[in-house]
Amino acid sequence: MTFTTLIRPAYARLVCILALAVAALQVQAQESVVASMGPQQVRAAELKRIIDAQPPEVRRQLSTDLGALDRLVRSELVRQAILAEARQKKWDKRPDVQLLMERAREQALLTSYVNDLARPAPNYPSDDEIKGYYEATKANLTTLPR
Repeated sequence: MTFTTLIRPAYARLVCILALAVAALQVQAQESVVASMGPQQVRAAELKRIIDAQPPEVRRQLSTDLGALDRLVRSELVRQAILAEARQKKWDKRPDVQLLMERAREQALLTSYVNDLARPAPNYPSDDEIKGYYEATKANLTTLPR
């Protein structure tokens, strides 16, 4: 056996062990509790999901404004506490509430679908279409007097 044939399997095992360690750390980081209030907890993965669902300008603000991030986390904890209380009182089992919940779910689906249908293609209008429209209508364009 040569030195190289002995090292390759050991190197491969080391790479596998390191990869597993990194994966375990990522899972642990996602499962770590960011904040808690009584039994309610906000985990890192859940907070990331909430932040990712925000519009780009809100995400930018949250990345630079710790106060805004704190308010978001506190708001989520309060939301979870109220939801837990409502569920504990079986509020979600009431027929009128079930109807409201179903309508809200359908509205979210409808809004998402229609927004996707209404979104223009990424390359629309093309540069050629813009230039063609400009050339076709430039006689109608006027310059405002100064």
